[in-house]
Amino acid sequence: MKRIVGTIVGVLFVLTISVACICLVSGLPGKGKYPIWNYEKTHREKGNYTVYDFEDVELMLPAEWEGKYGIERFEDHIDFFHSASRNAWEKYGTGEEKTRGVLFSLWCNFNGEYPENSSHHEVLGIGNHGLYYLRFAEDGEGYVESKEGYMENEEVWNEWRQMAAQWIWKRARLQGEEKKEQSGEKRQPGGKPIEVHEFLELKRQGGYLAGTILSRTQNETGLYETVVIQTEDGEQLSFDSCEWSHMGSDGPGDLVRLHYLGDLYGAPMIRILKRQSSREELAGEVHSIEGIYDENSDDYLFFYIGSEWVSFMDRRMPEPDNYKKGDRMRIEYLGALRDPWLVRLEKIE
Repeated sequence: MKRIVGTIVGVLFVLTISVACICLVSGLPGKGKYPIWNYEKTHREKGNYTVYDFEDVELMLPAEWEGKYGIERFEDHIDFFHSASRNAWEKYGTGEEKTRGVLFSLWCNFNGEYPENSSHHEVLGIGNHGLYYLRFAEDGEGYVESKEGYMENEEVWNEWRQMAAQWIWKRARLQGEEKKEQSGEKRQPGGKPIEVHEFLELKRQGGYLAGTILSRTQNETGLYETVVIQTEDGEQLSFDSCEWSHMGSDGPGDLVRLHYLGDLYGAPMIRILKRQSSREELAGEVHSIEGIYDENSDDYLFFYIGSEWVSFMDRRMPEPDNYKKGDRMRIEYLGALRDPWLVRLEKIE
């Protein structure tokens, strides 16, 4: 009898472990020490996203990232980090690196206060627990600079760069924002005219996204335009240009990167509208080309490729040292040459 009971207990133990493993693999609710960061994880075919549903926030990440990142919870934020970078940091890091391979973090300020540095944050709004916002890795934070463990490992470095270049395709919003917009609780677009002195407030509440232009028309004043953009998950959003807008000649059908001002579901305005490499292009192979170094300005490095002046986005990458105007360089990049993301540089002697 004891042997039978022992067998039954053993079988139940094996079944329990098996079920637990199935739950972990299938992406069932992510539970942890801090309930605010518990989530349901699903896949959304439209746009090919991995979706994390927290109590107050819906977060969508490119499904191509699956298996390449990890999650770490804290009381007031949750980190999404590049796994290979974290492993390199744990093996070679000095302990001084601030974010240990972190790509970005989702924060909640329980006191409702806005983050201080708006240039590295995207405010989502007020939820049940406080003010939610995304924080992106600043220059030098998202990767490990240890020469032995990381910078010389092309596979790790290239994968981190691919994910960093695809940051524009992450989507985050408060739960129910889309329903509010459809029900008329919020207007998209709409709202009262914005005064010039409110620019800093607009910038603080703004953010970034990528999508395809559906239409581009002049408004009643004839001075500004209204641009309708469809994101990859099918959402259609409208944006007005203003005196602070910088836009090219991109039109319907063009894939663009948008930096907007103000509340996305209020009356958002265009800050910068620019052509964007596709997710497939940015997830592809690293390209190599030769060019002449010209200048370093803001988030871009400028080179002459033949007779063409080309800008390479170097966001969250070490600035080149000891390069002078006129230096001949070997440039490795991701994406299309019309909108490339810099991977590494090498001076040709």
